[in-house]
Amino acid sequence: MTRGTYLLAAAGGGSSSAKPAGYPLHFVPPTSRDDSKVGFCPKGLLDQEILKWQCCLVGHFLGSCPPYHVVKASLLKQGKAAGAVFIYVVSNGIFIFRFFDEADKARALKGGPWQIGKKQIYLQQWNHRSSLHRIDLKSIPIWITLPGLPLHYWCPSGLSIVGSTIGTPLFSDERTKRMDRLSFARICVELSAEESPPNFVIVLEEDGHSSQRVHYEGLPHHCSLCKVFGHT
Repeated sequence: MTRGTYLLAAAGGGSSSAKPAGYPLHFVPPTSRDDSKVGFCPKGLLDQEILKWQCCLVGHFLGSCPPYHVVKASLLKQGKAAGAVFIYVVSNGIFIFRFFDEADKARALKGGPWQIGKKQIYLQQWNHRSSLHRIDLKSIPIWITLPGLPLHYWCPSGLSIVGSTIGTPLFSDERTKRMDRLSFARICVELSAEESPPNFVIVLEEDGHSSQRVHYEGLPHHCSLCKVFGHT
């Protein structure tokens, strides 16, 4: 029995004449580079496959991650998607979220960071160059608190000015909008790994300036050498 015949027999449950239920494949002659065989994918050949996964987000936990069923139940409850969402785990800490409604995907991407228990999951748009083994997080959305923020900054313009000294301001929480907790303001910003997160910032006004403390919620390790979050 040849090796190929043995593989078919194993896949077909013991019958060499049975065909496996998976994709039928064919040999594609490889090319060579530096005396090694390399595969070559012609331009446009896999465009339809790329489109198939275009409505996907890659979710990344830094460090240990909760069990699959906990992630699925929590995110489906928080996200309240109108259409179907398929959730796949591809490696420790990395999930694929496949949406069938573009608006659902947009809400999930813009509505984060999402909290699963005491851990945050960071979502990024999938593209055909996305790594499913390691994701270099060059920016993350993160919640920050601004203790003792001057009262005249409790508005979209004031919060945006302060938030822009830290990263790209995204939105505030509801209690900050209602101003029913004046001990600190809480906003979400897109934080870049290009710079070390500041512990305080300075805001200038025509008649003076103020120093504002900054606290981060669940800030992951920041590598100043590689300019990414997630390792030191």
